[in-house]
Amino acid sequence: MLQIGSDCHETEPASDWERNTAELLRDHLAQSFPSARPLALPIPWLAGLPCLPKALLPWETIGDLLREPQTPTSLLKKLKQHGKDLFSNATGKPQRDVGLVIYYGAIAHALLFHDVLITRFDYAELRKSFATLVKKQWMFPELRVLFTKACDYCLAKKSQPQQG
Repeated sequence: MLQIGSDCHETEPASDWERNTAELLRDHLAQSFPSARPLALPIPWLAGLPCLPKALLPWETIGDLLREPQTPTSLLKKLKQHGKDLFSNATGKPQRDVGLVIYYGAIAHALLFHDVLITRFDYAELRKSFATLVKKQWMFPELRVLFTKACDYCLAKKSQPQQG
């Protein structure tokens, strides 16, 4: 499970850059994602009620979307594009890294929870990228687990005989 908070690090990042990346990642995971599920209620003020089921809310955080197995692949594709946009428009390495985490997080989620490939990268390329992200000291443990499982998934898929 993805958790958003300062206690999510197994080890403290060693450098200012790593600390900045971890903080920026936490901030992005806590952001509402604007393209999430539509509001199912006709009266907007009802969304503020504390007893309202979460599924009826018009947005969820990026962390929620990466955590919840039922996040639809159509939404994961939008989240992947959001990560790509963050990466492409980044002004520094921490911003680029956060964009990559969101990008590959959406791909990993689609693989693990939907058995769907939402990228043109092959399994060997994906496995290499996931493995690189797993090694980042600033990576949240829950994301590290997601990427580790995605590595295993890609290895299993790569070793399967080709259909056709």
